[in-house]
Amino acid sequence: MPSEDASAISPATGSESSGSSDNSGSREKNNGSSSRQLSRNDRQDTTPAEIVLYAERFHLLIAAAIQFALGGLLLFKLGTIGQYIGALLIGLGGWRVLKVIRIGFGQEGVIRLTASAVELPKQLCGDAQNTDLYTFSDLRNVFYIRRSLSWLRTGPVLVVETSKHVYRYPRDWFASDFDQRRAAAHLNARLGRALPSALVSSLTTDIPAEELSEAERRNRAVIFFIASGVRYDLLPYQPQYFDALLQHHVGGLLKVAPESTVDRVTDVMRKPGAKVFTEFLETFRQRSHQLGLRQAIVPYLISGHPGSTLNDMVEVALYLKQHRLRVEQVQDFTPTPGSLATCIYHTGSDPFSGESIHVPRTSKEKRLQKALLLYHKQETRLDVLEALRNCGREEVAKLLFDHGTTQKKRPAPPRSNTNIRRQSHRKKT
Repeated sequence: MPSEDASAISPATGSESSGSSDNSGSREKNNGSSSRQLSRNDRQDTTPAEIVLYAERFHLLIAAAIQFALGGLLLFKLGTIGQYIGALLIGLGGWRVLKVIRIGFGQEGVIRLTASAVELPKQLCGDAQNTDLYTFSDLRNVFYIRRSLSWLRTGPVLVVETSKHVYRYPRDWFASDFDQRRAAAHLNARLGRALPSALVSSLTTDIPAEELSEAERRNRAVIFFIASGVRYDLLPYQPQYFDALLQHHVGGLLKVAPESTVDRVTDVMRKPGAKVFTEFLETFRQRSHQLGLRQAIVPYLISGHPGSTLNDMVEVALYLKQHRLRVEQVQDFTPTPGSLATCIYHTGSDPFSGESIHVPRTSKEKRLQKALLLYHKQETRLDVLEALRNCGREEVAKLLFDHGTTQKKRPAPPRSNTNIRRQSHRKKT
């Protein structure tokens, strides 16, 4: 896998999608009863824009002067430790001065976009010869590099690929994050990645995601795999992207986060209910079987969430058993500042409706809820039985454990040919 993580920016939604895209022409998409041909020109935005790069010379020189002064004071007035610290501060001040020299004292560059062309500066500062002029057809990709950066550069780095050259603009070349994202948004709009607002709000088109996936497979030698972070509730509105995801970008296991399968609890979480997750699970399995791929879903579930009771956890365990799902790890609810669930946890009521909501607070109840989600593990068997007794639902044990409270011992796996050959060799010797 490459060491650099690239993310193409979708300015219309303000979100990021893994990979980069080269537009492959127009595609046709049905939207309700009507259909519309969306071409690259339909989605282009030719609004003129200028993003002036920022050279922080003044701040660097002030910081260097302060470090020189403090370093000199520590170097000559304190003992051995102070001398080491003083030398370090003087070294940092010298590095800042060298950075100012590298920046130069010319005019800051400008990323300028007109109705028909784009000007890209080669460096942070320089004269008029420091800028290259391209037409929109020369643009190839615009994305961010977020990892594997040199310690001398500030991430993320905005990368602009053209037909002739690759331009890199680190974060410290812009006055703010907004300027860097604005530059990416305008450049992506020239590439035709900005959808009309009507289509964005309708959530009934998967053209950008499907084009992005297809272009990544066509133009890149490395195919990326997605292990988690998929909004399974939106995939029914993106059938082409869903199909491409299953066929090319699932490495075997795909993690999704239903968090619970009890509608009353998911209502408190503001998450889709069990019906949406079940439809997604059935479609995933059916399509994977048609493609001849061995792929599985790993659900992410939470125990002890406000609104969740032991009876609810029993229902979740039965759901997992019915749909042949197993989880190896369960997240116990932890209050985090600023979230709705934390507000409900502390107040015991819904702040919008005022309805009283059960909150698991004792360590015993939290332990039993977690054990029910891990009912298939031998070490949780006693806790599961205790939880069922507390709920008055001992008969569920037969459904969860197949044969009541007893469990068949798994037969030992057959020995491999390698082990058999090793043992026969030892007997001969």
